[in-house]
Amino acid sequence: MRGLKNLYDTYLETAPPKGKGRSAVEITRRNNLLSARFYYHMHIKRKRFDDILSSLNEEFFISESRIVDLLNENKPLLDNFMNTKPEPRELKKEFAWFVWD
Repeated sequence: MRGLKNLYDTYLETAPPKGKGRSAVEITRRNNLLSARFYYHMHIKRKRFDDILSSLNEEFFISESRIVDLLNENKPLLDNFMNTKPEPRELKKEFAWFVWD
């Protein structure tokens, strides 16, 4: 991009790090939230499976097939929600930026 080097040299002491991929911590956080939202839609809102996938697709911008894959890969997270059966207020404490009612 034209002028990019000049911009970095002028305003930044070093160029931003050139890491590849997403942080493992962020992926874990996303998967935890995805599992929580799946639990919420299924057990609190009582939605049908296809409607849950559609809602999660809109919330996370991930394809429905990838959502199913992620939930299968993170079955222990989902099992934890199914076993502990948290109330919406508990979910809101952990993930305050989502609507849980």
